[in-house]
Amino acid sequence: MFGTRFVRILGFCAGVACLAGCGGEKVPQSGATLRMGVNDNPEDVCVIPNTNEAIVVSSKARKLTRVAYRDGEIHVLKTSAPLTEHEDDEITTGVVYDENIFLATRTILRRDGSGKINDCAGELLVVSLEDETFGSILQRVEVGPMPDNVAMSGDKKWAVTADERDSEAEAWGKCTVTTEEPSVSIIALNDPKVNPERVRQIIFTKNAYGPREPEQVAIASDNDTVAVTLQDSHEVAIFSIAEVVNAPGEVTESDVNIILLPTNASGQRPWPDGIIAIDIGEKTYFAVAGEWNDTLIILDKQGQVVSNTQIPESDVPTSFPCIVKANTPRYSPDSLTSYVRNGKTYLAATLRHTGAVIVYDISTPASPKFSHIFKVGLQDKTGCDTAGSVVRPEGIDATSNLIWIANEDEGSVTVIEIP
Repeated sequence: MFGTRFVRILGFCAGVACLAGCGGEKVPQSGATLRMGVNDNPEDVCVIPNTNEAIVVSSKARKLTRVAYRDGEIHVLKTSAPLTEHEDDEITTGVVYDENIFLATRTILRRDGSGKINDCAGELLVVSLEDETFGSILQRVEVGPMPDNVAMSGDKKWAVTADERDSEAEAWGKCTVTTEEPSVSIIALNDPKVNPERVRQIIFTKNAYGPREPEQVAIASDNDTVAVTLQDSHEVAIFSIAEVVNAPGEVTESDVNIILLPTNASGQRPWPDGIIAIDIGEKTYFAVAGEWNDTLIILDKQGQVVSNTQIPESDVPTSFPCIVKANTPRYSPDSLTSYVRNGKTYLAATLRHTGAVIVYDISTPASPKFSHIFKVGLQDKTGCDTAGSVVRPEGIDATSNLIWIANEDEGSVTVIEIP
């Protein structure tokens, strides 16, 4: 188990935290990258609070792996067997409930006799992290189709899933079941080992731009305000858990606050992906990754745009990979995390086309300032072309001193020591 390959990253010239021309000083990058199992497809990584450990979610392998960063190396502590037997299933993402319980989303894909997918249901799985039962499923809760993300309230009373249900009508879609609709599911966790239950579901349809497909979800520190990215319609939906749960009748998309996100300087729409809630001072904000127009957007709790930052070429070293192709993002920010260090609040985003993590100081949310950029993974190409990075970082999480990244295409996980 401990023989899994790792690489120490220390003072690597292509991975320095900020290079000349980036607007900052040169800072050596320290950390490590661990190659996961063959075909693991690590899609998400979730820090275990108050530790240097994390849970890596390998979507297509349907596995969880507990890893630790110690003395400059990543160590594998526990690896589960596949959580489900069916090879078409995917364990897409998750959140740590506590040191003994993990909440994971499961997409259930089934095919007809011709091999065409004809079912795309979803579940929230309550999974054991205890040593003797690591990876065993304790409870299952039905949610909407193809759940792609889950968030948990800070008081651990609620979980909310973004049930994407992407359609085969799109080039990247999987689901052909026309009776299934994109949704958001609200789960009362209660005692998650015993009786978690879905108490509400909000169905989404479409706007003038396309289907409202929930992509990622965040819950504010008030344990009530929820924000969900609606990717194909370029929107964010914001609602109150209490208002939705206590509503006397059915709640629809017309009952929630839906915000159309701004374009970048070239007029391109964001196709939002990652979203997180951040407290800065006395206020709560939502940060959004504009995957398709290379923007990082900050909204206030009511959904008003506070800042809309398009990642400039000057913030990314020319040696890093990127994509130069019509109607394609150069860097493609995907997932987000935040951390506080030395009294400042930082926003970190994975750049899928660049194989990197970019960090901005957002202590003043209206004017983010570039701070660092880190290369991730074991081996990547250099320079820009029509394909971009072969590492393709996806999920990200952080503490005050470490950033964890799941590199989906390379099949690895990276830890960066924050300077």
